[in-house]
Amino acid sequence: MMRRRFFQTTILLFVIWLGGGIINIVAAVDPAQTFIPKGKSGKGITRLFARASRTADYRHIATCGNRVFVANDASLESFELVNSDSLRPNGTFRMDATIEALEITDQFLFIALGKKGFRVYRYDWKSESYGAPAWVEISELISQSIPANLLAIEHQTDGTDLAIAVGSQSVDRYAISKQGQLLTHLSRPFSGSPKTCKIGYHQAYLLDRKKGILCFDLSKPDSIRLTSTIPTPRNSITFTTHDSLLYLIDRDDGFQIYRMTDPSHPMLLSSSQLTSPGEAIVLKDSVVFIGTGSSGIVRVFVVANPAKPVEVGTVESVGGAYDLSLLTTSFGYRFALAEGNFIGIYDCADIMYRINELLEEARLRKKQ
Repeated sequence: MMRRRFFQTTILLFVIWLGGGIINIVAAVDPAQTFIPKGKSGKGITRLFARASRTADYRHIATCGNRVFVANDASLESFELVNSDSLRPNGTFRMDATIEALEITDQFLFIALGKKGFRVYRYDWKSESYGAPAWVEISELISQSIPANLLAIEHQTDGTDLAIAVGSQSVDRYAISKQGQLLTHLSRPFSGSPKTCKIGYHQAYLLDRKKGILCFDLSKPDSIRLTSTIPTPRNSITFTTHDSLLYLIDRDDGFQIYRMTDPSHPMLLSSSQLTSPGEAIVLKDSVVFIGTGSSGIVRVFVVANPAKPVEVGTVESVGGAYDLSLLTTSFGYRFALAEGNFIGIYDCADIMYRINELLEEARLRKKQ
C-alpha cells in the first residue's frame, strides 16, 4: 500500500513539474500577448481593454482609421482594432535603429531614427489584408546622413504632405506628393537641444530646452525662415498649438495656456496644476488630452474658454501614459495609449454630455 502511495505521489509530482515546464515553454514561445479586460478607473473614462507584452516597451503610438502603430525600440508593430474589444496583429517591421518619433497620414508613415535619419514608407493596405504587411520604402526620401530625432507632419489641402524633421544639426523640410514623390527638400542649420516640434498653417514650432519655442515660416518652398522666439518656462516638456493659442506642459507649472498674438510677448491666460508632469498632449475640438508618463494618468480638459479650462475626466492606465493618439469614432472620443508593456484603448462616452455642455456654453458666450 505504501509503495502504491509513493508511486502515485511520484507520478503526481512529475505531472505538476511537467505542467509547469509546459507553461514555461508556452510563455517563452508566446511572450504574454495578454488582454486586460474592460474596466473603469478614475473619473468618466472607460478602459475598453489593454494588450500586454512582457518583452515590449511601447513609447510612441500613432493611429489611422482603425489601424494602430506602436514603436517598440527598433520595431514598428501594426495592429487592427476589431469590434472595439481587441487588437489583431498585422505584422512587425524591423528598423535598423531605435525609433525616436512616429507620425502617420492617410498615405504614409514617417519615422525618425536618430542618427540613422528620416524615413518615409508607403503602407500597402491591400497586401495587409492577405496577412502580409507590405512596407514600401520611398528610397529617394531617405536621409541617413541627416540625423532626425523629432517629426511633425501637416497634410495639405492639395493632397501633399509637409514634413519637418529635426535633429541635432539641422531643421529639414520635406514636401511629398500624394504619389510619394519628393517635391522639395530644404535644410536649415540648427544647434540646440530640441525637445518637441509641431507644425500647422505653414508654421513650424520647435521647443528648445534653453531658447524657448522657435517659430519658423514654411510658406515659401525655397526657404525656412526663423520669424520669432517665444520665451517659455525653463522646465517646459511639450506643447501643442491652435490658432493663436499655445498649450504648454511644464514640469513645475503644470498645464498652461498662452495667447500668442504677439509671439515675443506671450500672454498667460490660465495655469492648471498637474499631480505628475505631462509627457504627451493632444488637442481636438477644444478638448485636451494629457498623458503623464510613468505615473500612468490621463487627464482630459475642455479649453473652449482658455482662461478657465475645465477638467472633465481622468483615468489611470495599467502601465504608463507615454504617448496617446485619438481613434476615429462616430461619437465622442476614443484614444489609444502607449503604456510601456501595454497598449490601452479608452473610451470617453461617459463624459460626452459634460463636454458638449461646456462647448455649447462657449458657443453661446461668443454670440453675446
